[in-house]
Amino acid sequence: QVEGALFMQPHDSVAGQQDTVAHVGRMVVDVPLRPLFDQRVVVRTLEIDRLTLNTAEYVAAARIKGYVHRLSLRSDGIDLKSELVGLQQVTVDSARLSVALCDSVPPDTSSTTTQWVIDADVLRLTRSQLHLSMPGDSLRMQIGLADTRITAPHVDLGRSLYQVRQLALTRCYFAMDQCPVPAVEGLDVHHLSLSDVSLTLDSIFLLMAPVVEVPSADTVTSSLPDLRQMFGGMTMRLVVTSGCMKEKSGLTVSDLHARMAVDSMGIHLPQLHLATPH
Repeated sequence: QVEGALFMQPHDSVAGQQDTVAHVGRMVVDVPLRPLFDQRVVVRTLEIDRLTLNTAEYVAAARIKGYVHRLSLRSDGIDLKSELVGLQQVTVDSARLSVALCDSVPPDTSSTTTQWVIDADVLRLTRSQLHLSMPGDSLRMQIGLADTRITAPHVDLGRSLYQVRQLALTRCYFAMDQCPVPAVEGLDVHHLSLSDVSLTLDSIFLLMAPVVEVPSADTVTSSLPDLRQMFGGMTMRLVVTSGCMKEKSGLTVSDLHARMAVDSMGIHLPQLHLATPH
């Protein structure tokens, strides 16, 4: 057990000074020694309380700042040779994170590529908030997660593949502002504000690689002009099994079922059921 751990890095522009990357109020780690000789890490317990985080220039693609009240996880095996991670229940409670994406990322000059594959049984986030801003503050998003449960997430960094068996959101909110587009009355797709969001998504598949598919005849395709720029390197599929939400314009969705796919051709909705109270 460690109390009051401080992690520093040299200041990026002032010689002799250091930046605080993280401050941990309390950390409990239980890692058996024997598996380490086989390049395998078993984490019986990892508990981090009162974590203050500021990546500064440590992460080239984004700057991440914020506070996590509690983070805990267990792992029955992290294979350092095969680059495999197996996690049991991961819990994040009362996190307040801000992520600012950078407009330029230095080229990766390393000779090796990351091939890590990460699997988890359950990831649960409660009473947490995420603020995301794009370069130049062109797009801002806020996500509030009162209770979120992610079942069987699978991350393959070598293939840029992300899968989730089920994502269940309860009493969440989502807001998006696209700048400098002026706001308009009524339902404004450039300035959304959703509250009381309860949503269950199944069979989530996300591949960050250029894939071109020809939509079938029964596929409904959006023709918004910026979709190819937005989704050109992404293929995504998911099933919405249930959903309800409210939008600031007064629109209320009381029941939602859908099958959705996204690729370089646009957004495809071969199946959609949406009901309002009126």
